[in-house]
Amino acid sequence: SNVGPRQFLDLFACLWQTVVRVPARLGPLLPDLVELVHMVSHELWHSLRPAPAQKASAADGAAPEVSWHVGLRGTSDDAKAGRALMGTYVFHILSAALRDAKVAENSAQVAQALEVFVWWFIDTLEGVGSGKRSSSEGAGDDEAMAAEEGEDGAGADNEEDELVAAALEGGPDVATDGNARSPRCRQWFWFLFQSPFPLDLVQRHAAVTLKHWRAVCSVLSASTQLSISVDHRLLYLALISDSVSKRLRHMLDGAAAVTEADERQVVCLFALQVPAVSSMCTLLQRAGGDGGLSSGSRAAASRCLRSVQDVLLLGMKHSSLKVAQSTISSMLNLLQSGARLALATIVVPCLVRALVQQHPP
Repeated sequence: SNVGPRQFLDLFACLWQTVVRVPARLGPLLPDLVELVHMVSHELWHSLRPAPAQKASAADGAAPEVSWHVGLRGTSDDAKAGRALMGTYVFHILSAALRDAKVAENSAQVAQALEVFVWWFIDTLEGVGSGKRSSSEGAGDDEAMAAEEGEDGAGADNEEDELVAAALEGGPDVATDGNARSPRCRQWFWFLFQSPFPLDLVQRHAAVTLKHWRAVCSVLSASTQLSISVDHRLLYLALISDSVSKRLRHMLDGAAAVTEADERQVVCLFALQVPAVSSMCTLLQRAGGDGGLSSGSRAAASRCLRSVQDVLLLGMKHSSLKVAQSTISSMLNLLQSGARLALATIVVPCLVRALVQQHPP
């Protein structure tokens, strides 16, 4: 017989109470839980089997409940609420898994975790619905958000931390759309700022991380109507790109000679930077410059582009040939993107300044 949506969610509620909320049990079972949520998510998003024909019960005349993946994939309020609850269970499992040392060392499990994240991230952006969620789901989000706060930083970092916090909260100067304030929407964006994805994972699993990071940037810059505004998407891309620039600046601005490991890290960070900056400038072009954008997103975008330009200049004049080559390759990739006109104002001055410094008149 079919397992219906309610039965399925009840099973995951038991798993949540008996395993996920018990650290001593959760740790050893994380690899299995990642595989489980991958199988479940794949069935939910990619199973195209038609629902089996339902026959009315002779006793009460009611049709049996449809299969769980059919029921949760629907567009009704009940389906959206059930999918949101299921997404919260998946969110907590993934957030724990990506911080687990054993999972982080296994490329196959990391690939599964990131694939699941992208599926749910896309679903959230393409249809956050009315934001109806159960009280237990909301409590779980708040607990996770509170547990992962407390990143260090000072000065300019505090300013960015405030912008990140405002973005995750959907503050009034960040976005005007109601769905961006939805905790369901907010929880998946949490991954971009408070989890090892993408900045830390790209050092261990470059190919897998870059593949899914490009997917994230692509959906954020999509021209189709999403559940959050262009203004809000621009802010997220600007903030994460600025985080990459800070990492690059830290590595390129030092006097010490770089090692092969450092060079590889720089290459990976530039590879993260290109799709993020390209997507951000694509949104800027589509918005027609600053028109209709909030002061928070405009400030974040301007700051991001200044940081990118500074990093490109540092990379161009670096003593390491590999770093300089990676910088030039990134500049070419930026100029070949769909936002080449907006990016030319950043890249071309860098080339001119680098040439002037190398060959002064």
